[in-house]
Amino acid sequence: MSSEVAAPGRRVVVNGREVPTRMVEGAFIGFQVPPGQSVVRVVYRPMSYWGSVAVALLAAIVLAVPTAEYSGREGGSAGSSPLDLLETKLSLHNELGRTRRRE
Repeated sequence: MSSEVAAPGRRVVVNGREVPTRMVEGAFIGFQVPPGQSVVRVVYRPMSYWGSVAVALLAAIVLAVPTAEYSGREGGSAGSSPLDLLETKLSLHNELGRTRRRE
């Protein structure tokens, strides 16, 4: 038995192999460890972790890649800061929304 709280996304690796876990006393995780010395790693990576990684990667790509439509507008250049790029993209998005509502 471990003092780690049972939660979705919790994994246990013993001597390099993932082992099955079970809930003990309704709150903790339990797992088998062979006799002798062992290396035990308890890893917690819930689905929200992977969602956060995906959002961060997407944001990094959007901020890092200047777009063709931006580099030609209002004196923008490929060397402008990522925040300038984001601000311009948001204003273009808002402008497009106003145009669609008028039609």
